[in-house]
Amino acid sequence: MIRGVVYFDVDGTLVPETSSSQHLARMMGHAESVREAEARYAAGAASNHEVAVLDARGWARWPPASVRRSLASLPLVDGIAETDSWCRRYGLAPVLATLAWDPVGAYLCDRFGFDRACGPRLEVVGGRYSGQVAEHFDEERKRDFAVNVAAELGGTEWGPTRKAPGYLST
Repeated sequence: MIRGVVYFDVDGTLVPETSSSQHLARMMGHAESVREAEARYAAGAASNHEVAVLDARGWARWPPASVRRSLASLPLVDGIAETDSWCRRYGLAPVLATLAWDPVGAYLCDRFGFDRACGPRLEVVGGRYSGQVAEHFDEERKRDFAVNVAAELGGTEWGPTRKAPGYLST
């Protein structure tokens, strides 16, 4: 029985020292442009949409299998598998609510057992990434994803102003 949902972010949480985009961009050869774009985003000088379009271009011609293999070296915090197991033991569904690309979320779900993930999708044509964004995903859609997952898994009586019992503030 699902008693609740625990949401985890990827970049800055499970991937603490860099972003998953920067990690993959190093492998693909466009790390400097991603670093600059993410800095502009953090400063409010670029939108999520603009950063996604720029980063997606660097994925052009890469096969998904090569990208997935590169995710094995993604620097992650310790204890993800144990935390996922703890959540399940106590009836909590561990879910990734993230703006990281869909291959990152899929990899982490497969590796650690997260229930599902959200995030922007890259276009694949002929078995390779095209360099285009197939579906953009921003902060508002991330919030909507979390609300929809909670409703799907049984809803909640807690709203934005009422905290669930045992709520831990970070």
